[in-house]
Amino acid sequence: MANAETFGGEDYIGFHTEMALVPALRMSERLPDAEKALPVLKVIYWNAGRIQEIGGASKKTLHPIVAKAAKTKDPHGGESLRAISREDDMDKAENLFAGMTKSSLQDAYNHLQWIVQDDMNVHRFVLAHRVWKLVDIVGPAHAHTIPRQSVRFCVKNEQNIITNEKRHPSPIRTLVPKLLDQHNLIGRALGTKDPEDTWVEELSTLIYTAGKERATDAVAAAIAEGFSPESIGEAISLAANQLVLRQGNGRTHGDSRGVHGSDAMNAWRNMNRVTNPRNTVVGLLVGAYHTAEYSADPKVKGEPYPHEAHRKMVKATGPDTLLKEAEGAIRENLAERHENGPIFRKLKPGVPSV
Repeated sequence: MANAETFGGEDYIGFHTEMALVPALRMSERLPDAEKALPVLKVIYWNAGRIQEIGGASKKTLHPIVAKAAKTKDPHGGESLRAISREDDMDKAENLFAGMTKSSLQDAYNHLQWIVQDDMNVHRFVLAHRVWKLVDIVGPAHAHTIPRQSVRFCVKNEQNIITNEKRHPSPIRTLVPKLLDQHNLIGRALGTKDPEDTWVEELSTLIYTAGKERATDAVAAAIAEGFSPESIGEAISLAANQLVLRQGNGRTHGDSRGVHGSDAMNAWRNMNRVTNPRNTVVGLLVGAYHTAEYSADPKVKGEPYPHEAHRKMVKATGPDTLLKEAEGAIRENLAERHENGPIFRKLKPGVPSV
């Protein structure tokens, strides 16, 4: 709540520190008792530090909504919210969304998807996923405050499009309606077909190699053929993983094609599990387009890691020894890098590059 009030989903570091809260809690649940507190303490420290950096308690982005939001239950609320967002009307968008949450938080979250799906930005996807998970932590009394940040993020993004002559909305705004109509995807029940692994691999390869329009069309066709959203989502996630395996710079910050692509698909697959069929379908299309768009980057082409030279350096076979050697390599930052070909940092005896 301190993060939400301070940053309102508008500070780059601030919304990253918020997005780390739920994963830290989940990691703590899997750790031995003596270590459970560590990931939670880390994100508390990170959040508190960023809040203090920009002014502490004196800095507040979220303020009470001036106009009293009327309780509303509009079946076309998503379209209305999207139209207001595209007009860059923050107050009107906030009031409309506040009224939606008074009626039904689940319906409001489905309406929110319309603006989350409206442009390509990994942070708008992941923030929308994380705010839904945070609602379980902060409780129903604050059910509006947390997802409200996602509304603000999307409207702010629209401001950047309007004011920046070089920034244009994503072609997804015209491609998705076209595919929904072409494949007759609205109003149909979600498929349940569970394909063979070869089908998943083939779709994954197509998404990674065929370009964003063709990849998105292939996913639309798979939905129309009745394949399950989980299977299609798996294929897109595997395509995003191909980006990770080809990043080519060994050690990478999270700001990379592969990590962002994987984060985005993790967000879409989780949101698709709690949204209505229309949003599940569009979420898959947007996820496929986003992944394939990243795949066009020449930096993620070539042979995937690990290369044969890396495999030969691993001599251990037992799980305990492999884990020990992997930990040592990570702690020593012994990752390969490329300068006119593979050049390895100096290795300690017995420690493989990873």
